[in-house]
Amino acid sequence: MNIPRLILRKLRTEHLGIDRAIKRKDLLSYLHEQGAEIEDREMRAIIEEIPVICSGPTGYFIARNAAEVELAIQYIHKKVTPLLKKMRDKKEAYSQYYRESHPVQEDLF
Repeated sequence: MNIPRLILRKLRTEHLGIDRAIKRKDLLSYLHEQGAEIEDREMRAIIEEIPVICSGPTGYFIARNAAEVELAIQYIHKKVTPLLKKMRDKKEAYSQYYRESHPVQEDLF
């Protein structure tokens, strides 16, 4: 069973546009109905490997236009920003250990 193909087919046929996004639990249920033995974490990992799949607060979708792509990018940015802050805070809190054995690479972000 080709799970990535199943996911893409579902999204391209029924979830084109942010207004038709599918919730994660509903996509997982669909996959189970199709006979896929997959857990939520595995499904998310597969989705992360398919760049054309967008996500937003209402679920997964295929963007119809540049505005929807931008909304998906903004959604990712909102999720990443707090993680970057946590990373910087952790590096600062442990700077005496971190800087000795690991080069600082914040510039990559």
